[in-house]
Amino acid sequence: MQFHQLQIPTPCTSKRSMDEEQLCLRLHKRLRIGSPRAHSCNGYSQANSFLQQLHAEQMARRHTPLAYTDTSMATQAFTANGNATVPDFGAMTRFALSDVVQCSHAAQGRCLQCTGRLVQNVPLQLYSDWCGAFSSPASSSTTPLRLQGTNPVRELTFPSLAALIACLSPEPGERLLHLSSGSARAVGAWVLLVPRGMACGVESNRTLHESATASIERMEDEVKQRVLLHQGSLFEMESEWPQASVILVSGEALDDVRVEKVANGLERTQPGTRIASIGRPLVADASRSGLHLIRQVLYRTVGSGNTPVFIYRKPGL
Repeated sequence: MQFHQLQIPTPCTSKRSMDEEQLCLRLHKRLRIGSPRAHSCNGYSQANSFLQQLHAEQMARRHTPLAYTDTSMATQAFTANGNATVPDFGAMTRFALSDVVQCSHAAQGRCLQCTGRLVQNVPLQLYSDWCGAFSSPASSSTTPLRLQGTNPVRELTFPSLAALIACLSPEPGERLLHLSSGSARAVGAWVLLVPRGMACGVESNRTLHESATASIERMEDEVKQRVLLHQGSLFEMESEWPQASVILVSGEALDDVRVEKVANGLERTQPGTRIASIGRPLVADASRSGLHLIRQVLYRTVGSGNTPVFIYRKPGL
């Protein structure tokens, strides 16, 4: 099965602000914040009516003090096919900021690592589906993956993945490419969170690839058909990288030579492509590589501790 079978379109080239607070709030209009198994509504008119109702309720809340609830942040919900649906807020996750970034201060404290950071909550059923596939809760009590003969490869917790995806601001139907995808945790989160989103994971280690394949097989059929996992060299499909509009790179799994080769290959991606390198920067000077460094931010990893994520954007129209 070839990567081009995904028929990945040209990425959206509109300019996006990479401010995490704004993007996390905007993403509630794009992610499936309702029940993944909810029934779809009848087209645009019903979705538009729903948004108008929410706007009216928001205006009313401005004049009436209300206690905070998770549902106050929600503005739209989608089914697996990307159709608007009436949201079911009865069972949402309640991730804490400490699930997204680990800090040493008290629970109500703030530092430079967590100031301005937002938590991306999702339907509890969606999170349950992800945990059922990957057998890995969001807590830091699990163990990082190890590649034979190397240091542990740190992977992000699910709350971190949800927050990172929010920061990348995907539109429904966008395509993800994950280089050194490991156990495909990020791939699985993408296809669950992004309506009609497709994802391709490329992993050179056979053991990790087999583990990822087994995990994806535990997901629902509608989700599985939007995933492609490839085992082999990261560069076998380099000519097809520009088909993805969002690219993740697990930088800690790569040596300096391969990181440089990946950075060179990413220079040929389409304008507007968002690229996130987990664990290490792709280039020492992004301005000279054809990539624009948007921000550097810490996310919590499986096991314990944080890892830096370097977010780039390919400049253009």
